[in-house]
Amino acid sequence: MSLHILFVLSMLMAILKGQPTPLPQPQLVCGFGVGDSVESTVGMQLAINEGLPAEVFANLPSHPSSIVFAPDGTLYAAVTYGEYPVKVADTMRGGIYQVVNGESRLLLEGLHHPVGLLFVGDDLYVSHLGEVLRIKNVNGTSCSGVDAVVSNLPFDEAHQTNGMVFRDGRIFISQGNALYASSQSRLELRGTIFSVLLDGSDLRVEVTGLRNTFDLVFDDLGRLWGADNGPNVIYDPGITEEDVTPDELNLLVPGKDYDSGGEKPAALFEKHVAASGITWDGERVLIALWAWGQVRYYNSATGTADDFLWNLSAPTDIIVGPDGWYYIAEWQGNRIIRVILPQGQEIVRGR
Repeated sequence: MSLHILFVLSMLMAILKGQPTPLPQPQLVCGFGVGDSVESTVGMQLAINEGLPAEVFANLPSHPSSIVFAPDGTLYAAVTYGEYPVKVADTMRGGIYQVVNGESRLLLEGLHHPVGLLFVGDDLYVSHLGEVLRIKNVNGTSCSGVDAVVSNLPFDEAHQTNGMVFRDGRIFISQGNALYASSQSRLELRGTIFSVLLDGSDLRVEVTGLRNTFDLVFDDLGRLWGADNGPNVIYDPGITEEDVTPDELNLLVPGKDYDSGGEKPAALFEKHVAASGITWDGERVLIALWAWGQVRYYNSATGTADDFLWNLSAPTDIIVGPDGWYYIAEWQGNRIIRVILPQGQEIVRGR
């Protein structure tokens, strides 16, 4: 019997017994290995909006869930090989890749659906099923090791530990409401935003009452934003389509609860848009909508999330690069694209 089959059987037995799932440890490839060979379309021009300049920046071996720039300007991507939602047999299939001249080079393999990426200095923090890892002293050619800074976090096939952001010496972490998580995990953290110091100590619950906030960002005023996924008939027991509520953009205030009857959302999306990556571009909050192939921006004047970019291929993340371009991770395209908005150009709604 293969090791892969034994691992799957052990996971199933652990779930049935209510014990922590025995996830294998990730393997670090310091010095950077070579990624899977993929067909290159780097530089290919794309049709975004109506003639907005866009191009393929990098091809990846599989689906990117998030991207981040290191302090030295190098781009890193979290990649998952399994299809979404994460199935038991896919949990060991993910990695972190460095992008150099359009090509991907492996940094960390053996991850379990990595989602969050965050650089604090030269240390790269990664969230995946059940924990937050720290890859130490990452630079263009090497790194020095990896350790788990927060462990035993709840997860199931649909929800897990998600995006992270740093401010005032603390890492703020979004934790999905994993309904079917092991009873041995930290169930009190489900559906929260919590924060820790850089070594994972001094855990504080900041916000409660969320379902699955995929990513977080601070704006220039120090306000924390996140887009929360609404209920789903597949993963929420007893939910019918009539019960499904829209995804929402939230201004996340420490100490507040965002469950029904609690804090009101800043803006509502449609149902099932799968709001994912979020960023602040110096002027506005931008939100990627995975299921709708769009990026929306928050219009504070109207309290709505309006069109910004479209004709995208299942975008999971959007960030602003050091060159001022928008970099977008496309799940369906297995690639990273970049888009530039010419000075003074307005985004026109309705297409």
